[in-house]
Amino acid sequence: MLVAIVDISKCTGCETCVNECPASAIVVENEKAKVDKEMCVDCQTCVDICPSEAIVVE
Repeated sequence: MLVAIVDISKCTGCETCVNECPASAIVVENEKAKVDKEMCVDCQTCVDICPSEAIVVE
């Protein structure tokens, strides 16, 4: 199963992904998004809505 991966060099900590994740699998820690790989359901919503293009699914 694929999971979302955050490129912390691009992440601005805006929390858009946190608010949109249907699985509540993303939190912001130290101003960077962090994905809980156990909770991620590979829906790719975060990839589509990230304004910084900091999230990919691998």
